[in-house]
Amino acid sequence: MIRKFFQANELPEGVGQPVYILPGSWFNRWKAYNNFQKLMGDASEDKDFMVDESGEKPLYPGAINPLELIDEAHINLIDPSPDHFYTNIQLKHGLNESQDFYIINQECWDFLYNIYGGIPLRRYTYRKSENDINVSVEVWLQKMNNILLPLPQKDQPGKL
Repeated sequence: MIRKFFQANELPEGVGQPVYILPGSWFNRWKAYNNFQKLMGDASEDKDFMVDESGEKPLYPGAINPLELIDEAHINLIDPSPDHFYTNIQLKHGLNESQDFYIINQECWDFLYNIYGGIPLRRYTYRKSENDINVSVEVWLQKMNNILLPLPQKDQPGKL
């Protein structure tokens, strides 16, 4: 079941579909706990299922916690709208996909979240241009500065 499930982790084809950032350190703990290499057929059959390389039983991975990925400099810039909570979380620059984090689809996220819980770090798919066949994910959100300018006075055209 798990083998089939993770082999099918593909990004959705449509634009605006949710995907999730999964911390690499958490995923590595999860793989050790669930003996992922053996489940995927990448490990020796004579290896004890519940013992890691150090000879210890791997610890339960706990809730999915992406805090190690978050850029703390932007943590106080919060949009209070719960509908757009994902826009509040900026990742640290210099992180590497498939090492520091993984991008997983909604189905994989739901599977893990329903078992382990945690903090969702949601992003959405988009196309970089109209001619793009493949979807992309904006991992590092673009920052936008808004400047409010006063409106001209009706009784004094051309003056602010």
